[in-house]
Amino acid sequence: MSTSNTFSDVLRRAIADFEEHGFDSEDRLEKWQTQLLQSDFRHSAITSENLKRTLTSIYTSQVTNGGLLKVHKMPVWKFNMIGTKLQNELQRRIMASAQLIKMNREDMVQKTLKRFSGWATSVPIGGSNAVEKRETTEAIKKSLKALPYEERRVMIDQAAKFKASLSNIVATESGAIAGMWKSRFLAPGYDYRPDHKERDGHIFVLRGNWALEKGLMKLDGRQYTDEITMPAEEIFCQCRYKYMYNLRELPDSMLTEKGRSFVKR
Repeated sequence: MSTSNTFSDVLRRAIADFEEHGFDSEDRLEKWQTQLLQSDFRHSAITSENLKRTLTSIYTSQVTNGGLLKVHKMPVWKFNMIGTKLQNELQRRIMASAQLIKMNREDMVQKTLKRFSGWATSVPIGGSNAVEKRETTEAIKKSLKALPYEERRVMIDQAAKFKASLSNIVATESGAIAGMWKSRFLAPGYDYRPDHKERDGHIFVLRGNWALEKGLMKLDGRQYTDEITMPAEEIFCQCRYKYMYNLRELPDSMLTEKGRSFVKR
């Protein structure tokens, strides 16, 4: 009869072994640490395939089906010209997201092994009859049990970052001059950052944009977009920019005299 190699089963055998013998040697501890590390964790919520599927679905919606064209003033032919950049961003984001999830997974595994080692080294030589196997197992698995939830959170965060990145590429390539920060601080349950709430409704200027270069607009005390964090850049941020392309969208105070004349014409 084959022995199950799931993490839970290996952990139960390890606990039973220490219950009987206690921490009597480094070899015993290392043996079980190795077996736990090589076991089948089966706790992952995200696989490389559904990670790729999720991000590709966003790409299909925003790029292939033209979702970005509904919010960015850009001719279709020009949008098609930046297709390679958008495709590269998809591949870059898939790789970055997979690496991040892998690192989080390894971190959770190490935390779990550390819990096990901490408990195992506390059992006296000769074992102990006072070990509560179920409680001990659940306590040691605490970090690992949180892994599916954490991986889903990471996936949601990476999806938000990908959407923001695609939008930023299109805005930059299609001649946006500014962006109005939109915070979701009013959304129920959203854990917003106070400084992001303060940015809500504020205008930030794209450095070197065509209107600045032609002397049609000015900062008027405002900041460039590259002087602050981008929407969705910080972890679990769901803010976004409403990009502006036309001088008429700006407050009058941001227009130069030349800019006002340009608008009137």
